[in-house]
This record gives sequence, C-alpha cells and structure tokens, in this order.
Amino acid sequence: MIGLFFAAMLLSTQEGIPGVDIYGGRCDYPAKLGPKKPNETRVDCDLAVVSPGREPNSIMVQFAQKTSDDPVGFVGDVDDSGILSIRRIYLKPGVATMATSGHCRIFRNGDAVSGIVCVGFIGERAIVANFRALAP
Repeated sequence: MIGLFFAAMLLSTQEGIPGVDIYGGRCDYPAKLGPKKPNETRVDCDLAVVSPGREPNSIMVQFAQKTSDDPVGFVGDVDDSGILSIRRIYLKPGVATMATSGHCRIFRNGDAVSGIVCVGFIGERAIVANFRALAP
C-alpha cells in the first residue's frame, strides 16, 4: 500500500514540478550516536523529498515512510555554504511549529545525493533525521 504523501510526491515528479527531488533510501542511526535520549525523536523513513520553500532561498526537506501519510518536514533558509537553518518543523502535515534552532545538510557524492541530515529543536526537544540515499 502506497501512502497518499508518497503517491502525491511521485505524481509531482512525473508532472515535472521544477525543483522537487525525491530520494529513496532509509533513515539510519549508527551506534556511535548512542541510545535515543528521552527528549529526542528519531525519524523513521525510507524516502526524502527536497522542494522549494515559499520564500526566496528557502527549501523544505521532508522524510517519510512510503506506506505512511505522516512525513516530518524541516523548512528554512539556505546559506552560501549550502546549510539550511531550520525555522519551522512539521511533525504533522500542514501543522508548522516554530523551531528554536537547527540545521540540515545535504551530502553529495559527485552530482548524486548520498545523504541528508537534519537536527531541529523545539525548545529542549530534538527532532533528528539521518537519511542515507540509495546509490543512483
């Protein structure tokens, strides 16, 4: 069963919406991160979607399971070094929460995306996504 979120994203790329990129892979949390802390949410995902934000220089990075309709999204501005400073976090579709701090970084191997890491904070609560893309 394909979730509505995944189906909509798949349709958007087939229709050629500029700037929307979908990556298959999985969220992975290596042992060196240690056990999950009580105030930490580690996102489960097998899909990452990067799309333009509503404001200039902003992007949205979403992480989801293909079989779920509950993506987690991070929105913010991208600086000259390519780091996204998180302003809003979407823990539920369409419901934005102001972030107190955080960043995302997209890692590349040549022209291909190899991973995306986001760490955002809402007060003392940390929301973490450590996505490893499948090789193209």
